[in-house]
Amino acid sequence: MKEGSSTPLLSPLYPGPPYHYVDARIFLALFNPPEDSIRALLPKPLRPSQMPLAGLLFAEQPCKEAGTFMESGMLVQC
Repeated sequence: MKEGSSTPLLSPLYPGPPYHYVDARIFLALFNPPEDSIRALLPKPLRPSQMPLAGLLFAEQPCKEAGTFMESGMLVQC
């Protein structure tokens, strides 16, 4: 089996898509950090964009198929 929607491929932990999220709560904060802060986060050869922009994402996502899960992430424009 070469493709799957979850791991392990032969006995997935979650059912395949589509997924239905009801009453998801998502907070996204965008901000302009100092360029040296972004540069410290990015691996080479990536560089900060001309207008440095970053975001923090926090979410609580109730999924009918897989159950509720929490998610967070950081976005960096480069």
